[in-house]
Amino acid sequence: MFYSQCSKAENAILDSLNNCMQPDSLKLCVQDVQELITSAAKKSIPLKKSGYHKVPWWSVELFCMRKQLNAARRRYQRTKNSVLKEVYREIYFQIRIKYKFKLYESKMNSWKSFLADITVQNVWKKIYTYGMKTNFTKRLEISGIEVSSSNFTSSFEDTIDDVLRKSFPCDPNSHDNSQHRVLRSEAEFVYESDDVPFSRTEIDCVIDNLSLNKSPGSDRINNELIKKFHNCSPSVLLTLFNTCLNLGVFPKIWKRAKIVLHPKSSELSRTHIENIRCISLLPCLGKRLEKLCITRLNHYI
Repeated sequence: MFYSQCSKAENAILDSLNNCMQPDSLKLCVQDVQELITSAAKKSIPLKKSGYHKVPWWSVELFCMRKQLNAARRRYQRTKNSVLKEVYREIYFQIRIKYKFKLYESKMNSWKSFLADITVQNVWKKIYTYGMKTNFTKRLEISGIEVSSSNFTSSFEDTIDDVLRKSFPCDPNSHDNSQHRVLRSEAEFVYESDDVPFSRTEIDCVIDNLSLNKSPGSDRINNELIKKFHNCSPSVLLTLFNTCLNLGVFPKIWKRAKIVLHPKSSELSRTHIENIRCISLLPCLGKRLEKLCITRLNHYI
């Protein structure tokens, strides 16, 4: 279903890209590609049922113990004989103590296993998981954070502005030194010859090396969907990225990040601005274009 949906619109997308001569037209083409992938995914991939989140520490043993606990509680509550009621009450409380202890032990072991699984190789994968699955832990409360000594923000909007200003500072020309001014002037230099278009081999290499464990951006198009789309319509991404290269434009829609706030350390105050890390979840298609440019630059360097 996904492949058939993409194949139907492939020719129309390619015609739009081949006739794209302006940055505004490129923006519409990028939106069309994203909407095509999203709509094809919605029609072909079954939606995951929401509302039930299976916790990692739950087990069959806990399930059986809870059944036993509920049965003991019902037997204790329904008994009319006062002597038996006292006996069943004592049995019920003993089972409840064992169940609570086992529940606490299972939660702690699951948390320790989660921490032990974090290594240098997968630390960011775990951070993305921590940031995206908000039901896994309580959300970080960011209203009224401390920005300096005894100075707190007064509203939610001020808090967001201060956090973003701290994590993503501006780079005005007035702060440049001599070396930075030279770099800016060289970056604005217009070259007469155009870059060589991206080859099919370059595109395939970048797509094949995609990691499936990365979180998507605001467009919700993950790397797995990009791989499937490229296998179905390889000419679309090749034409799209080469159009961006020919126009010298990196689409703004691929620069729009979804920001996830994450506390740096439990030792510092969670309400201090220095203890907040911003994780930027960028669109995966934009990351592929960035990877193509970086690979090309590294080749010449």
